[in-house]
Amino acid sequence: MRFKVAFFDLDGTLVDNFFAVHECCNFVERDLGLPVTDYSKVRATVGGSIVLTMQRLVGPEKAGEAVELYRGYFAGHWADGLSAMPGAVELLKNLKAIGVKSAVLTNKNEVFSRKIVERVGMLPFLSDVIGTSEESAAKLIRKPYPEFTCLALKRMNATAEESLMVGDSPFDAEAGINAGMTAHLVATGSHSAEELSRLKVEGVHKNLEELGRAVFGILSPC
Repeated sequence: MRFKVAFFDLDGTLVDNFFAVHECCNFVERDLGLPVTDYSKVRATVGGSIVLTMQRLVGPEKAGEAVELYRGYFAGHWADGLSAMPGAVELLKNLKAIGVKSAVLTNKNEVFSRKIVERVGMLPFLSDVIGTSEESAAKLIRKPYPEFTCLALKRMNATAEESLMVGDSPFDAEAGINAGMTAHLVATGSHSAEELSRLKVEGVHKNLEELGRAVFGILSPC
């Protein structure tokens, strides 16, 4: 088999957590006396880390305060509107059955990421959940920087050549490619298939079901 390990982004790839993210961003904007941002714009900013999201939404001057406020709100609202992406649990289950190890690789806080995948029933099919902490994110140990991806490879005892990066954004593509991994993307998150097709990745897919079929030969049940 070509790939022994598959790394998956979380938001927009394996789970839909955008309701809680939008909700918490709006809480922060109200606290700072700013107009609230609509759902579609917030969704489009997600991917590079909450630091980058806040820089885009409230500006660099207020971003530090905004991030601290956001973390407080998210701690109480992380499960609001949470759901697994269609076909995500089934894909992870099938990959485990055929001997492919799967791991989450996300810029989201690792503690909350583990809670999220446990809540939606994915944890039994994952070998690891690799996210960030406040300290690591501040040191740029996050996507798309290769230090983060290389750390993930080490935790999974895998090489870049035998590993696949799956995500929904340019950050995911860069994270994989910067570390020498093959990258495939799904158009279920913050970017359209047309936008993703402009990136130098091996494949762009409508959803996880299509990816599973094209990359791993996993067929959906009739």
